[in-house]
Amino acid sequence: MQLFYITNDFYEAQLCEQVGIDWVFLDLEIIGKQERQAQRDTVISLHSKNDIPSLKSVLKKTKLLVRVNPFGTWTRNEVVNCDELGADMIMLPYFTTVEEVTSFLNIPTKAQKCLLLETMDSVYKIDDIIGQNGIDYIHVGLNDLNIDRGTNFLFEFLADGWLEILSEKFNNANIQWGFGGIGPLNKLSPSGSELLKEHSRLNSDGVILSRSFKRECFIKDKLSYSLLVKKIGELRREVETNLSLSQYELLKNREVVVNQIKNVSQNL
Repeated sequence: MQLFYITNDFYEAQLCEQVGIDWVFLDLEIIGKQERQAQRDTVISLHSKNDIPSLKSVLKKTKLLVRVNPFGTWTRNEVVNCDELGADMIMLPYFTTVEEVTSFLNIPTKAQKCLLLETMDSVYKIDDIIGQNGIDYIHVGLNDLNIDRGTNFLFEFLADGWLEILSEKFNNANIQWGFGGIGPLNKLSPSGSELLKEHSRLNSDGVILSRSFKRECFIKDKLSYSLLVKKIGELRREVETNLSLSQYELLKNREVVVNQIKNVSQNL
């Protein structure tokens, strides 16, 4: 399971390297984001491409993922600049057409290419999208899919079967993929522990460490090395344990998760 930690903070990136987090996630997406996520509990990052060389200077094993803006006339320059500055993987968010994906994938880079699937237009075209060459990773973004679908709770995309359909397509195409964020293992509804079992059942390869997960690792306003070691260790052990669960156990967990998602949605 690949873990993604969103930050442009030099100190936090150092700790990510020390505790073995797989990816530091730098977020340059600005265009259109504030408008579509207005009045939502989301974050508009104030990261800069100038953060790339700073973060890369402390990352040896941990790699750097950079999210650029949705596709436009600016995309080629953004991708080339991020590649030249040292990004290990570049993510295209909020695409809606196969042509946007093809154009993005055709930009020559040393960096890997990642697609952030977060519109229903792209979901409906997924067969044509994953038929393109050069996709190294796909992440299913539940926040914007929730907005696009007009649902109450972001995990409804997991409960109502859409993620099941996508996972089968990604797995059959041998494309690495992941979805959503993960919170504390034994808090929230559904809990991080229950969601990790869904990752295992669906053969997901990655997850973003959410704000609620990260808050568990802070003392006052500073990320704690000891807490981060503890929480990442617990998460890794949970993932390892899930590998030995039977299909029956994973399906029973799914029943619990679906019921919890429905309850949360009805109460929102």
